Amino acid sequence: MDKRAVAVSFLMLVAMGTVQAQAPSVEPLRFVFTEYEPANFLDESGAAAGFFVDIIREALEIRLGVPVEMAVYPWPRCQYMVEEGLADMMATIPTAERRDYAVVVDTPIWIKRYKLYAAPGHAALEAMSRMRSVEDLKRSGLSVISYLGNDWSRATLERSGVRTINAGSVEGMYRMLLAGRADVAIEDPILVERTLGALGLSGRLVETDGIVEQSAFHLMLSKRSPFAGLVDELDGALAEMRVDGTIESIMSRYR
Repeated sequence: MDKRAVAVSFLMLVAMGTVQAQAPSVEPLRFVFTEYEPANFLDESGAAAGFFVDIIREALEIRLGVPVEMAVYPWPRCQYMVEEGLADMMATIPTAERRDYAVVVDTPIWIKRYKLYAAPGHAALEAMSRMRSVEDLKRSGLSVISYLGNDWSRATLERSGVRTINAGSVEGMYRMLLAGRADVAIEDPILVERTLGALGLSGRLVETDGIVEQSAFHLMLSKRSPFAGLVDELDGALAEMRVDGTIESIMSRYR
């Protein structure tokens, strides 16, 4: 091989090496969450599970071709990681503070309904069914059973002057309600049904028509994430899933 041919071969090898070095690796989008069954939790094998998990995998991995890596941390750490760009995404209720460091996917991943539950035969069942606000609940004078660590209850009910009793756990909340320790519990039906089933108490509480608030949970992408520009595509995928029934089909598996 003459010197010219050797030089051409060398330049081709260098060019190929440069192209390979510049080719982007497929890095997974990092979704962080704290266990909140059945929205997101670790199953018996330690794998991520829940309707948030299934919806996210469908939207990102199947419809957009973006691999997802999931990890569980305490909730304050999840928010810190997204703020600092150590994680790419979380699912939560957007606030002004969170919007400072994350972009919001417009289509909600879940709309949580705060419905009123009571023990069978309670004298105020009809009145509960007519309630449509926290103010209605406050005027009724009924007592609410919640649990320690319930931020929504503390910020929304207690600060509004609703008489609130806190159990030591979610399970204790339902047992205390059935024991007549308070008048009403407030939670989304999918969460109530799941917990009552696990406790062997299915059908023991009355789900009234009363609903005092709704909260929309959205996916939020860190502004420091390389995936921040994916927000519109992800919104389109979720909107499509809501229209074609995919989200409702996923939710039904956890009821």
